[in-house]
Amino acid sequence: MNQQKNSQKTKSHRIFFNTQSGFTLVELIITIGILIILVLIAFPSFQNWRKESEARQLFRKIAPTLSFARSSTLTYRTAVSICGGVSSECTGQWRDGMLTFTDLNHNGRIDHPSDHILQYTPLELHYGNLIWRGAGSRPYILFQESGLPLGSNGSLLYCGETSQYHRSVVMSMMGHVRPSPDLNQDGIYEGTDGRPLIC
Repeated sequence: MNQQKNSQKTKSHRIFFNTQSGFTLVELIITIGILIILVLIAFPSFQNWRKESEARQLFRKIAPTLSFARSSTLTYRTAVSICGGVSSECTGQWRDGMLTFTDLNHNGRIDHPSDHILQYTPLELHYGNLIWRGAGSRPYILFQESGLPLGSNGSLLYCGETSQYHRSVVMSMMGHVRPSPDLNQDGIYEGTDGRPLIC
């Protein structure tokens, strides 16, 4: 009698555990497939958001650097240059960052005993390139002792993967900066000539 009860309990335990099984292999494969499809759908939107975010935040990074360089000419009573490069030297690669330094001989290089680095602004651009297009074809931006740019009015042009991500930071002959506008609100930004930015 006791044996019958014990065998019935054992059978009921087996039935209980069999009904509590986890995912089958087929269910697991279907779940993983659905997740992969969702990621593939969301990834391009996420990438586009990152590209737009990088282009939009560029002015907020560049404008304070230009203002700092301009005010530093009055603080240190010497010319100040900005070049594209890394934290210790000018490389011409604006996409890496902006190096601000005193520039006694106005040549855009840290080569005089009194030249010293004032600030480094890392940009680390991932989705576009940054180009300086200035008057006088100098590869650097130079502020004179008076705080005015010496033939350095021009634009820092951000070239994204497509025209909708192109942006420009425009510097006037007086050293004032402004972002490029989207005059007709079509998502394509225009240069100082009113035409779409071209890289």
